[in-house]
Amino acid sequence: MNFTTPISIQKPSFSIDYNSELLLLGSCFSENIGAKFEYFKIKTTINPFGIIFNAVSLENIVRRIVLKNYFTDKDVFFHNDLWHCFEVHSQYSHTNKEQFLENLNQIIDNTHTQIASLSHCIITLGTSWVYRHNALDSIVANCHKIPQKE
Repeated sequence: MNFTTPISIQKPSFSIDYNSELLLLGSCFSENIGAKFEYFKIKTTINPFGIIFNAVSLENIVRRIVLKNYFTDKDVFFHNDLWHCFEVHSQYSHTNKEQFLENLNQIIDNTHTQIASLSHCIITLGTSWVYRHNALDSIVANCHKIPQKE
């Protein structure tokens, strides 16, 4: 009796080597595997907007990058003495709104330019759960410790 199902996996035609340019997006697994690529000196960009766990939020940020849809005042909010954006990780939160928007939009520009020369884009998903901000009626990538009732 055979208790396994053998699956043959063909070697891909697009292997990663020292000429590769990688973009890793998504969960903390992207951070970990990306660190390995960096260790071995492969040109790698890891989560330019921070860790993003759900597929909807990843789609939103990729759409922003591809379309160069810049962040504006309507995309940010002030909470606990910092400016935040529901679409990005809290590592980018800032005390100065103008600087915060400039930083986020610079990441859009840099990543938009980079995608033209990518050899690989690796996307890792952390969850199928999403959270919706009630007042905005939109899915958020990061709650920034906003009260759960919101």
